[in-house]
Amino acid sequence: MLIGAAAATAAGCSARDTTPSATGFVSTTTVQTDPHETAREVCGLLREYVNDTADIANRAATLVSRSPDPVARRDAVLAGFDELIERSEQHRDAVGTIDPTDLYLGGPLLADLVTGAEQAIAELRDERTLFATLDGIADGDRSGRVGQFFNALEKAMSVVEPAPTDYPDDALLAALADEPTCRFVVQL
Repeated sequence: MLIGAAAATAAGCSARDTTPSATGFVSTTTVQTDPHETAREVCGLLREYVNDTADIANRAATLVSRSPDPVARRDAVLAGFDELIERSEQHRDAVGTIDPTDLYLGGPLLADLVTGAEQAIAELRDERTLFATLDGIADGDRSGRVGQFFNALEKAMSVVEPAPTDYPDDALLAALADEPTCRFVVQL
């Protein structure tokens, strides 16, 4: 799936050490990898996920605004949550298939991505449960409920985005900061 290891090997980048660092992080990278290739791969995956979830949320909001029926509006939001949860599970599963040795600092980075996806799924399920208790979305409550729906998505996105400033590696931080696809999908 990822070609980062092969590309980095061809480029002649140095291998990462697997000994514990002074900060307690242990690199699980045992092949030659490049932090810039890791930034492109990880942020590309995150960008696709964020774009998909935005499309799902916008479709649900459009259905709410166009529907004359309060129950249909609520059901549009619930269906939106179901799609967001499903897409978040797909994201988590896709991240889980990546070999940590294909990425620079792959072990901690992938662990953060999986944990973030699991937290997002839990957040979306909790918010869906709250919406399911509504009898419907009244005419005067459309904007507020759509805002609540988008707020739930924003909370979920905030835990999906890794915070690489927690990693003790200037090369990875620089690569993430330099990669255009990382904007708004990584907490820098």
